[in-house]
Amino acid sequence: MISKDHERLMAEIHKAHGDKAQQMINGGDMMKIMDPKPNPKAPLGQGGRFATVKSNVAAEYRAKGKSPAEAARIAGAVAANAGRAKYGNKKMAQLSARGRA
Repeated sequence: MISKDHERLMAEIHKAHGDKAQQMINGGDMMKIMDPKPNPKAPLGQGGRFATVKSNVAAEYRAKGKSPAEAARIAGAVAANAGRAKYGNKKMAQLSARGRA
């Protein structure tokens, strides 16, 4: 059974990305259309700063020979660790929850 939140999210994705959304979802690239765009000057809580760090670290690990999936996994962990060091666990949890909403 699909929840109403899932249906609402899918409607927003289709509205923003049209027919390409279904192709991306079926192809397993769902995260490509959900991730915020890297923006080092984005307001805190929008995910742009996190995405910037994540994309930069992922590029470094891909250059070292890691697969794109492994590089993305490592980059997310590095960005989260840096955020926790700067903002603390409580603030990062709040920012993460805001990003998922």
